[in-house]
Amino acid sequence: MKRMRNPMTVAVIVASAVVAGAAPAAATEGGSEPTSPPLGPPVTYEDPAGDVEDGVPDLLSCAVSEPWESLLSFRLEFASEPPLSYDMETMTTDELWLMLLSGPEVDPMNDPDGIEYAMIVHGATLPGEEETGSGLFDTTQPEGQEVFWRVVDVDVEGSVLTLTIDRKLVGDPEVVYFVAGVTSEGQEEDDYDVCPDLDTGPGEYELFGA
Repeated sequence: MKRMRNPMTVAVIVASAVVAGAAPAAATEGGSEPTSPPLGPPVTYEDPAGDVEDGVPDLLSCAVSEPWESLLSFRLEFASEPPLSYDMETMTTDELWLMLLSGPEVDPMNDPDGIEYAMIVHGATLPGEEETGSGLFDTTQPEGQEVFWRVVDVDVEGSVLTLTIDRKLVGDPEVVYFVAGVTSEGQEEDDYDVCPDLDTGPGEYELFGA
């Protein structure tokens, strides 16, 4: 496995922000439940099992879909549960980052200018974020990076962690390019598991109705 530097040099241990993330669409007029639009199927990228160093969570797959009108959802499957953990004795915490890129040619490890948005969660704050939501890092602003708190819904079910966000918060794109990665922050060496594999380029998803 390749060793890479942390792409988010802002250190983002700010994942302790609180309050609810993206919510489903409201009921239609008259109190009836909204009808789900005929959205396309999820796009899934597999990741080899056992391709990580000891102590690093092992990603098995990453998928993107539109579970509801205007929402984007990223489903990350790990080899074991919980998907992210922490250890107070060693002062380490697993860190998951999901980056949205400006195009299919961007190498996020060597071209940070191509990272437009990022969602980051930590094992140490994951229980709170399941209740309150997580933050979105926006680097497209002329004045530099902005952080929007409580806008990413965080869900954990067994070994699967899902991040959901309103697509309008990421510019309402026609096509999404993304890379997910996980590391154990606090270790002497930074080892990562990345999905999709960087040798194949970022994941790609064309949004419904684009």
